[in-house]
Amino acid sequence: MSKLYPIYKPSIAHQLLQMGYVIKDVKPQKQENGTTDYSRCVFMFEEKQGIEYAIKALIKK
Repeated sequence: MSKLYPIYKPSIAHQLLQMGYVIKDVKPQKQENGTTDYSRCVFMFEEKQGIEYAIKALIKK
Protein backbone atom coordinates (compact mmCIF):
# COMPACT_ATOMS: atom_id res chain seq x y z
CA MET A 1 0.00 0.00 0.00
CA SER A 2 1.40 3.38 -0.97
CA LYS A 3 1.70 6.30 1.39
CA LEU A 4 -0.97 9.00 1.26
CA TYR A 5 -0.31 12.70 1.83
CA PRO A 6 -3.16 14.71 3.42
CA ILE A 7 -3.71 18.22 2.04
CA TYR A 8 -6.11 20.49 3.92
CA LYS A 9 -6.04 23.59 1.70
CA PRO A 10 -7.99 23.40 -1.57
CA SER A 11 -5.62 25.90 -3.22
CA ILE A 12 -2.61 23.63 -2.62
CA ALA A 13 -4.59 20.58 -3.74
CA HIS A 14 -5.50 22.41 -6.94
CA GLN A 15 -1.88 23.31 -7.66
CA LEU A 16 -0.75 19.72 -7.03
CA LEU A 17 -3.39 18.49 -9.50
CA GLN A 18 -2.10 20.96 -12.10
CA MET A 19 1.41 19.57 -11.50
CA GLY A 20 0.15 16.07 -12.37
CA TYR A 21 -0.23 14.53 -8.91
CA VAL A 22 -3.26 12.29 -8.31
CA ILE A 23 -5.89 12.50 -5.57
CA LYS A 24 -6.45 9.00 -4.21
CA ASP A 25 -9.30 9.87 -1.81
CA VAL A 26 -11.28 12.77 -0.36
CA LYS A 27 -12.30 12.50 3.29
CA PRO A 28 -14.33 14.69 5.63
CA GLN A 29 -12.22 16.67 8.06
CA LYS A 30 -12.23 15.81 11.78
CA GLN A 31 -12.74 18.57 14.35
CA GLU A 32 -10.73 18.90 17.56
CA ASN A 33 -13.52 17.31 19.61
CA GLY A 34 -13.49 14.22 17.38
CA THR A 35 -16.68 14.88 15.41
CA THR A 36 -16.71 14.89 11.62
CA ASP A 37 -17.10 18.18 9.75
CA TYR A 38 -18.74 17.36 6.40
CA SER A 39 -18.45 20.97 5.20
CA ARG A 40 -14.63 20.64 5.01
CA CYS A 41 -12.54 17.97 3.34
CA VAL A 42 -9.04 16.55 3.26
CA PHE A 43 -7.51 15.68 -0.10
CA MET A 44 -5.43 12.50 0.08
CA PHE A 45 -2.70 12.43 -2.59
CA GLU A 46 -0.93 9.24 -3.55
CA GLU A 47 2.82 8.94 -3.20
CA LYS A 48 4.69 9.92 -6.34
CA GLN A 49 8.27 10.98 -6.89
CA GLY A 50 8.76 14.62 -5.94
CA ILE A 51 5.46 15.15 -4.11
CA GLU A 52 7.09 15.90 -0.76
CA TYR A 53 9.26 18.60 -2.34
CA ALA A 54 6.26 20.03 -4.21
CA ILE A 55 4.14 20.20 -1.04
CA LYS A 56 6.91 21.93 0.91
CA ALA A 57 7.46 24.43 -1.91
CA LEU A 58 3.75 25.25 -2.18
CA ILE A 59 3.35 25.69 1.58
CA LYS A 60 6.25 28.18 1.66
CA LYS A 61 4.57 30.43 -0.95
